[in-house]
Amino acid sequence: MRKSKINNLKCHGRPIAKYIGGPGQEWDVETFFSHANAIGSTSMMTWYDGDVVQKELFYPYGQLWATGGDIGSYRFAGLREYFPVSDSAEIFMSQTRDYPARFYRWLSPDEFTGGPVSACGPPDPTPSGALPYADILNPQSLNKYQYAYNNPLRYNDPTGHWCVWGIGTTCDPKPPALPPLPPAPEGAPGTTTYPLVRAQDAARSNPSFRPQGEPDTAGRRTFCNQATCFVANETGAPAGPLVDTTGSPTNANTMAGSLATSGAYREVSPAKAQPLANQGVTVIAAWQNPDGSGHVATARPDNTYFAPYELGPDARRNGPRINNIGASIGIVRQSGAFPRTALVKYYAPN
Repeated sequence: MRKSKINNLKCHGRPIAKYIGGPGQEWDVETFFSHANAIGSTSMMTWYDGDVVQKELFYPYGQLWATGGDIGSYRFAGLREYFPVSDSAEIFMSQTRDYPARFYRWLSPDEFTGGPVSACGPPDPTPSGALPYADILNPQSLNKYQYAYNNPLRYNDPTGHWCVWGIGTTCDPKPPALPPLPPAPEGAPGTTTYPLVRAQDAARSNPSFRPQGEPDTAGRRTFCNQATCFVANETGAPAGPLVDTTGSPTNANTMAGSLATSGAYREVSPAKAQPLANQGVTVIAAWQNPDGSGHVATARPDNTYFAPYELGPDARRNGPRINNIGASIGIVRQSGAFPRTALVKYYAPN
């Protein structure tokens, strides 16, 4: 009777192919390739030409869910299955211990006392301590019988000693370093502009700052002064020039005059106002109207990730971006918040 020789080819500790040969170790054309999932379980085996000869699905801890064919011995999470074995037994062996899938635990404790940690690792003649492969920062590793930190959807343990992140390699006990996260875009929590845009958004949505009464009537009231004072308080900007002796917001004309003479603020040009707002600085735009009610507002950053969607039809107008609250409420350019002939001045905290 012709005998066969079976050899499993592995790369970085993972089975990738299986050769079946005859007497004298010469190889037949029967070459199968293993296809692993995220934790190293062989989910499919194919012929050299790509035809599928085996498919398997496992429950998280290794119990067989569905199968078709019976070719591979490296089956669940890089562990080799005992042969012969019944369909219900599902006992796998690593380099050091045996793992019965239905118990969710190793059969023996992790008490390795010498030799290499894995076939491709350096010698480790005498690991120290009662739990030489435990991580004190991970309580799950203190259990000598646990398999894969009791998290088999994320880790595997092909050597019986180390939990490996994903497919990985049995030589590396630590998960690969993740690339650094990209910086948060401006306007997101934690960025320099976030406190300002959050305060401005809260002011625009505050029903107390909505205009009252009919336009062009004696009962018409707007609240640009209160909204500006609110934004200043929320962002920590000096509020002294914006309030009276009782702490109540003054009217817009009074605010404009106080800002011009205050030592807490300095006047900046419109060209400087926008870059300062883009740094999260509370810049106040003020118009002192000698013939009636003035207007105050705050400059709005235009470098946030949502800035391209804020202006709408006002995008082509001139001047810095304004968080406008008054007769109308919205984000506009200067020429959309103040009369075109108005002498608008900008003030930034010292």
